[in-house]
Amino acid sequence: MPKVDKANIAAIGFCFGGKCVLDMARSNFELKAAISFHGLLESNIVKEQNIDTKILVLHGYNDPMVPPEQVNKFQQEMDMRKADWQLHTFGNTYHAFTNPNANDHEFGTVFNKLSNKRAWKLAEDFLRETFISSY
Repeated sequence: MPKVDKANIAAIGFCFGGKCVLDMARSNFELKAAISFHGLLESNIVKEQNIDTKILVLHGYNDPMVPPEQVNKFQQEMDMRKADWQLHTFGNTYHAFTNPNANDHEFGTVFNKLSNKRAWKLAEDFLRETFISSY
């Protein structure tokens, strides 16, 4: 796209889309920032080079699709690859916490109004920090 500034692109994904955004960062796509809302953290991408993309992960502590071992492995990978990364975990929060239609406690997908609000505030601040030099 001719009018897109390739040096200033961010990607945002939710659930599987959150995994895709993280995999784009892992593969060093030309992204300045990547934000994953309740995204899956595991990956089959095995690379050793540093990650240049700034990463924000917004995660529900009670997300049954992302167990603590997956979170720990992700954190270790980000440190090993010297990424500029943040992971915010919201207590009493399940998968799909940003989706107002999510209401399946048995499956582990539950909307959380407060965590949704907090996550979007963090995402907005992250984007300001990334793209506004005077921030």
